[in-house]
Amino acid sequence: MKTAVRLTHEYYLGSDCPICRGQNGRKCTYSPEVGLSYCRTLVDRVNGWVKLSVNSIGFGVYKRTDWESSELPEVSQYEEEYEYLDPAVHSFRTKQLIKRAGLSRKHLKQLKARGLTEVELNRVLPFVCSVDKYTQSVFPVAGTDEHSQWESMEGLLVVAQNVEGYLQPAQIRTELTKLKYPWVKDHYVTKYNQFDELPLQVVSHSLDPIGVILCEGILKPAIAAAKNPHWCFIGGSGGHFGEKTLKHTLDKLGRKELLLACDAGSMSNPNVKTVYTKLMTLVNKLGFSLYLMDWGQLYDKSKPDIDQIYINEL
Repeated sequence: MKTAVRLTHEYYLGSDCPICRGQNGRKCTYSPEVGLSYCRTLVDRVNGWVKLSVNSIGFGVYKRTDWESSELPEVSQYEEEYEYLDPAVHSFRTKQLIKRAGLSRKHLKQLKARGLTEVELNRVLPFVCSVDKYTQSVFPVAGTDEHSQWESMEGLLVVAQNVEGYLQPAQIRTELTKLKYPWVKDHYVTKYNQFDELPLQVVSHSLDPIGVILCEGILKPAIAAAKNPHWCFIGGSGGHFGEKTLKHTLDKLGRKELLLACDAGSMSNPNVKTVYTKLMTLVNKLGFSLYLMDWGQLYDKSKPDIDQIYINEL
């Protein structure tokens, strides 16, 4: 594999971007080494510039149409900088996407409706961003082949953090009936997971947490940790935890005794109860002890879930 070309990305000032004329704020960049501009407008041709491709953080890559093609290398040569397998680089790329995409007013309102304080909200923001058709080329949805299927799939992208602190794209929370929590395509999900399993969400805001709590979901543990920063939360989508990933995570954390925060009313649902029973069996098989947390929610759906409570108030 040839070595990727490292490019300088300098920000355009004000309305200097030749593609959008400043409509995207100060997010557009250019690389003086190769004379390329990067803009989220994604039009095919404008103001004497033509789009070559869309890079892996959702920006159109443009070159001047009046330049000879021989003056520039093929776009794939310098786009390789986004294709390193190093999880640290992939995590950095994911952080950049989160920052640039941000949250829509709708999703920000939804998060605030969960009763988060400003401090708690700021702890959640690194794990979420709003996605739309402009990010379709960055994170294709699992089970879909055509980018056009993204046109109506706006939603909240939730990234997963592993025990080493690296981020990777995970689920998209949509308002669709049939495809409510799609995953990004397996290539993006498993490429940076050495065990070829779906990622777990591992969140703690303390270097020495009081304890480790397992719960369902990818967004839920991020919110629970924001409300309870002195605890470590591990979340699995649908309550499912890959054996190898879970063992690696628990070994790294070095805690033998764990807590399980079941969703409200879950023990009244035979199917959900089976999922939790399998999880308890798996944890014991791996050599750890798992204890149920009970604040009256196990058989009562009217009680709050773990992301709605402050543990020190129980």
